[in-house]
Amino acid sequence: EAFSFKNIALADDSVSWLVGQRGVILKTTNKGSEWEFQSSGSLSQLNDVCFISADSGYAVGNRGTLLQTTDGGDTWNLIPLGNISNYNCVYFLNHNEGWIVGDSAIVLSTTNAGNTWVRDTLSNLIPPYSLTDFSASAKTRISPGVKYIVGQGGAILNGTPNSETGKLEWRKVWGGITIKRINKIAVFSDWRFLLAGEQGLLVWVGTGQSPIIYLSIASHYDLMDMSVINKKAVWAVGSYGIVKKKKNRMDFSVLTH
Repeated sequence: EAFSFKNIALADDSVSWLVGQRGVILKTTNKGSEWEFQSSGSLSQLNDVCFISADSGYAVGNRGTLLQTTDGGDTWNLIPLGNISNYNCVYFLNHNEGWIVGDSAIVLSTTNAGNTWVRDTLSNLIPPYSLTDFSASAKTRISPGVKYIVGQGGAILNGTPNSETGKLEWRKVWGGITIKRINKIAVFSDWRFLLAGEQGLLVWVGTGQSPIIYLSIASHYDLMDMSVINKKAVWAVGSYGIVKKKKNRMDFSVLTH
């Protein structure tokens, strides 16, 4: 039976999980040579999967589906959160801190390894857009790291912790970059990132004399995902099988289409 897969999570170079339509979850332990089904207990489409370790992971999907495993996916438990929004992305910074973003501008966060989730209100910042991706810059001695959310209508939000309470404060940033749906953000540092989205959207946002650089590709391709190895090795994939490799900061080449 053929399935449409939505996302993949890697624990190491041998162990990975795929999620997709009708609640399907597949796992490989031999670099993809063989895949085995895992029972999710859900028929909802799963849109994203995230593993913090080889044992601990989360999957999210449509109609408010949140699944959690603590045994590498041998068993998945449905976590009820009390809403039916479609969840599009789950991201964990460490074992305790995690976020879910989805339709209707929903943002959920946990600081206790998923035991409880709190909803962040963004209605004062954006319409009820579909939010598609979450990422964060690394913490350093001089920075606590910046969190980013992107989505429909060119929405770009960043969150920085309040100096007194530590609670994330969200704001809109770089308005007017695009009105297109942003599907993926790859963060390189606090204020430098790459955006990919519909109709060939590919934008580098940074600092200096050219803070915003539009990278030109065919507008009929929708870029859906990116994988970042380092600043000189970025892969973007999308519709019609297009794959682009980043040679340097402003140069992508079509490898297959």
